[in-house]
Amino acid sequence: MISASHYLYLDHDKKTTKTIGVGSGSYSYDRDTYTEHVNFAERENVPEAKQMIDKEVSFKVQLAGDTPTQTGQLLGRDLKEVYKRAD
Repeated sequence: MISASHYLYLDHDKKTTKTIGVGSGSYSYDRDTYTEHVNFAERENVPEAKQMIDKEVSFKVQLAGDTPTQTGQLLGRDLKEVYKRAD
């Protein structure tokens, strides 16, 4: 979820519905770069997730109509997320 000033993510195992990751913080957006300022991060079996706290993580964003797609790397893994407006 992305609000006017903050983001929040929640990741879960689709089979068990158990929460396996969560994080939040503020963000900035400039042209095609989205930067998260991590205030909280935790992920099951990924202790380095907590090392992201108080750090910034930047991603490239492409807009197609009202659908943003975010790409980059996070904790050494490729990341691609596609968002849809909920309201």
